Parts: sequence; structure tokens; C-alpha cells
Amino acid sequence: MINTIILSENNPARLRILLQSARKNSMGEFNFNILHRSLNSDYEPLYDKLKVEFSDLNINWTGYSNFKEAILRFLQTNAQMSMFLRDEDIFYGHENYSEIKTLMEKEQDVLCFSLRLGRNTKFCRNMNTSNTLFGETELLDGKVIKWDWSKSMLDYGFPCSSEGHIFRTRDLLKMIKQVSFDNFDKLEENMYEIFETYPKQMMCSFANSVLVKDIAGPDLKQINQMYTEEKPIEFSEMDFSNIDGCWAHI
Repeated sequence: MINTIILSENNPARLRILLQSARKNSMGEFNFNILHRSLNSDYEPLYDKLKVEFSDLNINWTGYSNFKEAILRFLQTNAQMSMFLRDEDIFYGHENYSEIKTLMEKEQDVLCFSLRLGRNTKFCRNMNTSNTLFGETELLDGKVIKWDWSKSMLDYGFPCSSEGHIFRTRDLLKMIKQVSFDNFDKLEENMYEIFETYPKQMMCSFANSVLVKDIAGPDLKQINQMYTEEKPIEFSEMDFSNIDGCWAHI
């Protein structure tokens, strides 16, 4: 099982889509822990609804006051692999996730396995420019690709993403203990300085990505109001036929 830590702040409607996608495309491979808090008290009943709707996923729900302490607590685990997600992420594809652990045991120069990258992620919306992957090699009969992130740019050169990068838990714990942070953005920013000198300079992904961040649709207030009014956006109604980046307009 891959130890998975999901952050959700004031966004139960988006989290619902993520959990729907997990139920369809990742059942049995991930152990879900959700860190959540509501600065708007109107959202807490919606989180309570999620706990009932997705009780079959055996999610560990918890609030937090000290973000770093909460993250470290979840990484004190026997799970060999761990990753972070945010509530805007969606498992839009399915692969044999059980192969990741075996592959990373064999490929010791690999720092992390990305679910958000692949040959299809050719556009970096964060920087509004093209992504270029070069020098990749194929593993597992072409189902997986491997590249040198230290020689890559943009998304392919950014291993410290807090969205869908699977690390060896012991490596991740060692790195996180060295940096200060109180949210995922600060964690990414401060960890990058460590990654620049880290000896494992390769990354892997499936040939095409299986995870995407939805940056379209209603804003936070609107989408949660829709959920409150029993008119939520459903994962089954979303179109994932043209995913060309880690972030996409769905």
C-alpha cells in the first residue's frame, strides 16, 4: 500500500471528485489519510457527508494545528512508499500501481515516481509554455519511462511536487525533517534546495500520466454551494480525453 496524505482546506466539493476518482481508478493500492480544516464553518457538514459517502475507502480523517508535525506523524509509518495529494487532484487513469514498489526497489537511482507526468504532459500551464522531455529510456516494455530530472526543465525537472509524486518513505522523511514549512507550497519551495544536491537524479512515470489537477470550473465558493444544494459536479461527467499537462482545464 502507498501511504497517501491528502490536504484539503475549505474544499469538500473538490475533495469529493478526487475520492470518486480514487474509488474508480486506484482502489486497493493506496492508504488514504486526509488532513483537513474548515475556516468556513458551513463546510464542515460537507466534510461529514464525505466521511459517510466514502466510508468504504477506510480513510483516516484528521484535523491539524501544526502542519509540519501532522505531516511527520503520517510519515512515521511502516509503508515503504508515500506521496502527497491536494484536493484538486484527480485520478483520471488507471495503471498497475503495484509495479511501482518493485520498480523503485530495482532502480535505486530513481528519486520518485510521478503520477502527474508522462509523454502526454507537453504543456506547463503554470508557466504557460511547452514542456520538453528528452533523453528518456523505457522500462517494463514501454509502460514506464525514466529520465534525468536534474537535466530537465519545468515539470520534468521538478521532483518536489506535493501532487502525485511517490517517494520511498525513508527518503521523504529524511528530507522533510531538514526544512521548515507550514503548508505544501513552502514545503515544495524549501525542499527544492535539498533536491539540487540529492544523489538520486532520476525520475520515473507511466508512459502517460494518470493524475491531473483540474484548474477549470466553478470557483471554491460556487462549487461548494453546488454541493450544498445537492447539485455537485460528478467525476463520471468529466471529460479527460485531452489531458496535455499536469494542470488541465476539464
